[in-house]
Amino acid sequence: MNHFNISTNIDRPQHEINTRLKNYFDEHAPRGEMRFTLRAPAKLPVLRVGLTLERDVIGSIEQFGGEHPAYRLSWRPTEDGPFPIFTGAIFVGKDEDRPERSVMTLDGHYEPPFEVAGWAFDAAIGTKIAHASATDLLARLSASVRDAMPAVLAG
Repeated sequence: MNHFNISTNIDRPQHEINTRLKNYFDEHAPRGEMRFTLRAPAKLPVLRVGLTLERDVIGSIEQFGGEHPAYRLSWRPTEDGPFPIFTGAIFVGKDEDRPERSVMTLDGHYEPPFEVAGWAFDAAIGTKIAHASATDLLARLSASVRDAMPAVLAG
């Protein structure tokens, strides 16, 4: 298994992002499961072209923790292809340097595709695909949560 830990800063306080993340998962994964697309942007310098590998996955999400909840997150491809099976967590922490900001982190392990041949694939380019797809997913999720309209408070 290979490990990655990817973080991104969000210009909103931790308590607000925690609430918005919970609302996001309540809406998009009400039974703890959701389908989403992993994307891995790649560049082919020889051809001066960029491309994006995409694979639909089924994700499983489970909240744990108390005051500052985190989420167990796993995904597996809906079809065979060069995307990993992932098990880990996503959580939000406070930016220690700027308390008005938070840090969203995706941390976990993945298994390369294609069993034994997958280790060779992973050594060649699989690790790059895994990191690119996880980074893209975290960027899209943090943008969705950051830009979500705050819930209207009952008077």
